Amino acid sequence: MEKTKVEQKGNYPARQVYQITPAGHDYLRAELRRQLFDTKERTKVFDPLNAALAFSHLLDGSELRDALQSQLEWTHRRLAWVTEQQTYWNEQGVTLPQAQIIAHGLTYLEGEIHWLEEFLATIDGQNGRELKADGPMRVSSSEREAV
Repeated sequence: MEKTKVEQKGNYPARQVYQITPAGHDYLRAELRRQLFDTKERTKVFDPLNAALAFSHLLDGSELRDALQSQLEWTHRRLAWVTEQQTYWNEQGVTLPQAQIIAHGLTYLEGEIHWLEEFLATIDGQNGRELKADGPMRVSSSEREAV
């Protein structure tokens, strides 16, 4: 980065304006290429919900159901917000990759909604069976296929 000018508007303090150098452009392009072609790093996915679910057998089944319902409601709200953003940015004019970033997010959220709805339906179909470690919920292959 290199300083290009100093700006001051009204009574606000002066601010430095910088621009990327040719070496910075080269570095940025190299990083973009590395990230675009790197598939190894994409396997490092961590979702705190999954970590909590791994130990959810320590909770009451109704607590888990309430938490999943809350997650579902949040995901629906998030999907609505991203859909609004998609409409706005499509009106502004975006590049194909930018449009696909938004589409990727929408697809992810739609999948999350589907998964949460199936999870809740499976819990509801357990007929009150507990999710405790000493008596874990078991899902048969026929139950998995039905969901």
